[in-house]
Amino acid sequence: MAKKLKVESDLFEGYSLLALVTPLKDYRLAYFINDALNFQLKKYDDLRLSGKESAFSWYYYSQGSNYLRCMLISNMEEKGRLIPGQRIDFILLIKNIVDDEQRAEILSKLRKISSVNAAFEIDMSTIRNMDVLLEAIEMHELDQVIKPLIRKTKPKGE
Repeated sequence: MAKKLKVESDLFEGYSLLALVTPLKDYRLAYFINDALNFQLKKYDDLRLSGKESAFSWYYYSQGSNYLRCMLISNMEEKGRLIPGQRIDFILLIKNIVDDEQRAEILSKLRKISSVNAAFEIDMSTIRNMDVLLEAIEMHELDQVIKPLIRKTKPKGE
């Protein structure tokens, strides 16, 4: 009798998805987040999903010392939402967050921003096609941040 091996994997391990409800424009929100969390979110090309005309503003910050990566992404655009069914204005996707205490501290600081009406965590497993969206976000990060960084650090002639 053959034994069945079952591998369980959490596709979203290491990620935290924070939702923000605010009337602020993306650049103003990025400014306030940078100030509150001591980040340096920087604007990159908009996130575009394959097969769709929509473009969502995309800001990125990487904290080299502990590999924390943050992406501020608008959820709303004229032609629709990045995450349908969610009445939120922005998502803050954080990779490599250390622990629950750090996440709670980030949420607390986000809630203290005067024009942020709500800040809360969303369970990524409840969002339909989140794995596809996460893949698109990671590919965008690769194109916008990682590849240009590699090109800069490569010695000439290679």
